[in-house]
Amino acid sequence: MSELWGGHARGALAVTAAADGLHLSADERADMPESNMPAARAGTGDMSVYPKHVELDWTEMKEAASRGVTRQIQNLQKDRKTTHGADPLKAWQQHVEGCLGEQALAKHLGLYCGGVGTIFGLDVGGHEVRTTSSARGRLIVHKGDRDDARFYHIVGAMGVYTIEGWMLGRDAKREEWWQDPTGMGRPAFFVPNAKLERSE
Repeated sequence: MSELWGGHARGALAVTAAADGLHLSADERADMPESNMPAARAGTGDMSVYPKHVELDWTEMKEAASRGVTRQIQNLQKDRKTTHGADPLKAWQQHVEGCLGEQALAKHLGLYCGGVGTIFGLDVGGHEVRTTSSARGRLIVHKGDRDDARFYHIVGAMGVYTIEGWMLGRDAKREEWWQDPTGMGRPAFFVPNAKLERSE
């Protein structure tokens, strides 16, 4: 095991990318027991579940990464093109990290996360998962996405994630959130974390 993965190194690196939900430093987030993460508001009367910290173990990471690799191989075999203008050279990473995000939500909700999924199928237990490594990232919903599905926004990388909250597809499709922040002709609905549902 290299020094990079020793102690809290993996958690600290990923939490640096994800931590803005509870306004704690990376070291504080890495050292705080998982059971305490949503309890930071204990005694305030706030029944929020999210943001919720989830860390995958090595077996969960391997299983999720395998699903992501399998998805991309199937896409190559069937000559499927990337959607919404995504860079095809980043497809491997996107599929792997996407599956890791799905695994994090499944772990939190106590759901089974298996198989490679189907095109246009739901990700986990009837829910959709959108994962980003950027702490400044927002929930991305597209015009063609399902109105009746919950879309969970998950921030993190390398097996350490923060579930920021969720929103129904129909509620995310507000005109003021329709943007093209990269200026590359890839518009979508970008929902701020502050607007997400914080409870189940």
